Amino acid sequence: MLPLARSGRIRALGIFSKKRLAGAPEVSTIAEAGGPRLESSTRVMFLALAGTFKDIVNKMSAQVSNAVASLDIKKRFEELGIEPVAETPEEASKFLNDEIVEWAKVITTAGVKAE
Repeated sequence: MLPLARSGRIRALGIFSKKRLAGAPEVSTIAEAGGPRLESSTRVMFLALAGTFKDIVNKMSAQVSNAVASLDIKKRFEELGIEPVAETPEEASKFLNDEIVEWAKVITTAGVKAE
């Protein structure tokens, strides 16, 4: 969305994060804009089937970390307002488990039902 905001086609009112994006310091957080303290993000992750050999998972993780650390990728992500996160498989697993717990509370509290 950042390229659209920078082109003037849309207006960025705020982002759902604890802090401003390094690549878009001009866009305030929702809390800074006077709203509630909300945090939500979109993650793109490489996942493997349960039971995949640990050495294969670790090799994939290392390759992704190397790609995310490359100057070309960093520059392009910054242009798009994306903050790359290169996590270990264990960190990614913890993130997913924490998200399941957190969003289950939201769904339960709101009484959301699948249709």
